[in-house]
Parts: sequence; C-alpha cells; structure tokens
Amino acid sequence: MENDNRRLAPSCTDCGLLNCYRREARFPEFCPGEGAAGGMLWEAMRQCCDEGAEARVAGVAAEVEGRFYSKLARVEETVKFARRLGAKRIGLATCVGLIEETRIFSRILNANGFEHKAGSARSDRSTRRRRASPRS
Repeated sequence: MENDNRRLAPSCTDCGLLNCYRREARFPEFCPGEGAAGGMLWEAMRQCCDEGAEARVAGVAAEVEGRFYSKLARVEETVKFARRLGAKRIGLATCVGLIEETRIFSRILNANGFEHKAGSARSDRSTRRRRASPRS
C-alpha cells in the first residue's frame, strides 16, 4: 500500500484539550460533539437512534453514564444499566485469562437478582480441534 499524504478531517484523536471530559476549556472547532456546527452530531444520532431497541439502549446508557459516571464502579454501572433496561438474564462473553473476574462478576449478578450464562472463547471444542489441526 502506498503512503497517502491526504489528511482526513481532525477528530477526537487529534484533540489535546479533552474538554468533553474536563469541561475546563472551550471545544475545538473540529469537535464532533459540542463544537459541531448546528447540532450536526445530535441530528445524526436522532436519525440512527430515533426509535426501537437501539434508541432505548442508547437512552438508558446515556442516563446511567450521566448520573453515575465517576461515582460508581463499572460493575455497579452495569447493574444499574441492566435494571433500567428491565433485563432479567445477562450473557457474558469471556476468555480463559479473565475467568476468575468473570466468576466474581457472576456472583455480583446473582446477588443482584440476575440470571446469567457465560461462554468462553475456548469453550467450543470443535474450534480448538480445527485450530490445532495442520493446514493443508
């Protein structure tokens, strides 16, 4: 691939202010959030999430983040999120390296009245056999 010197429009990775987090300065003009002209971000979000399950999940996520960010641990935020959604069962995708943390989280979910199922990326024996077999 050839080196393409064209520059894309600046985005969050180009921002050194992090005002969306600190709220101590002004937003840069290229900010896709607060600095965007004419509510461009909010219009795009409305078009994508105006109705249905996605809108409900996005709304609950925004509410939980707005009320509890930096006040609760992530696990506590997750429990609040699931409760506000009315979830009864939660599926957990994990890996062998995080199985102990998954067990702890499972106990927390149980203590908060949720049913759960966990699956590890290595739990499918046929996948392991395919990976272990030599390629032809």
